[in-house]
Amino acid sequence: MFGEERCCGCMACKNSCPTSCISVKPNKIGKFVKQIEAKRCIQCGLCEKVCPILEPSRLHVPKKAYVAWSRKININRKSSSGGVAASIYEYCIKNSIPCIGARYTEKLKVKYGFVEKTESIKNFAGSKYVYSHMDAIYKEIIMRLKSGGKIVFIGLPCHVAAVQNMVKEGKDELICIDLVCHGVVAEKFLAEHVHNMEKGLKMENIASIDFREETNPYGITIKGKNGEILKRKSKFQDKYMLGFCEGFIYCEECYKCQYARKERCSDLTIKDFCGIQQGILSKQKYGLSNILVNTRKGERFIKLLEPYLNMVDYP
Repeated sequence: MFGEERCCGCMACKNSCPTSCISVKPNKIGKFVKQIEAKRCIQCGLCEKVCPILEPSRLHVPKKAYVAWSRKININRKSSSGGVAASIYEYCIKNSIPCIGARYTEKLKVKYGFVEKTESIKNFAGSKYVYSHMDAIYKEIIMRLKSGGKIVFIGLPCHVAAVQNMVKEGKDELICIDLVCHGVVAEKFLAEHVHNMEKGLKMENIASIDFREETNPYGITIKGKNGEILKRKSKFQDKYMLGFCEGFIYCEECYKCQYARKERCSDLTIKDFCGIQQGILSKQKYGLSNILVNTRKGERFIKLLEPYLNMVDYP
């Protein structure tokens, strides 16, 4: 195995260990890394086989690219860019397809979970610039795939690779969608930063943290339980967002990520659109996304989303 500086904290090793000798805990700076109880380890090697660092996922050259945005203005307006992920959640719910994304818990930790109701989509939409817990989501995915039917997983590239390594049966029914990732920040950084933003501002009083609010893009907006704004800072006023956008505060492994490349590990890739807005694109008031189609499975799935998304071919 490798040192903690390369561990992405995906928890695949923990979930694959037959003797439960692996735990994933925060180190002194709050980054989640593996810890092995050597006396209980039977040297089976399963943890190494599922690790997305030691066993990289197969990479695909994108076959096609689109600029895309939701056909529903309210989704497009409230999303980080074009509302593609929210539209996928909506499609999956209406077609009874289990879909997984990342959301804030009541304790404001980011955790992967199933999007099960239309009204819960808002909890999964939006960018979350902090570490996200995979926890036991692997076992849920494996169990549901064995029961038959598709599953859609939307997550970071390293997490997509970990899921692909963990799944042995039903891979044809697993649709993986990765998000182009800036890098991950340890959750301790965010908790301490929010706590110190203003005297008396405590995590238990906060209902939501928004990093891409419409009126404050790439800043930080903190709201209370009744929707009231507790604090709002622009990118250039806020040390956390400035550090994130300039790449100063990521976890160590992010600076040498093997998935930060043109070739993708997923069926589809979603990212912010940052090209030239001309023609029909110039008339779009709100955000735009890019979708990269990486596999045949991705090609088939993207056609099913046409009723939910406006899509324009893009070189």
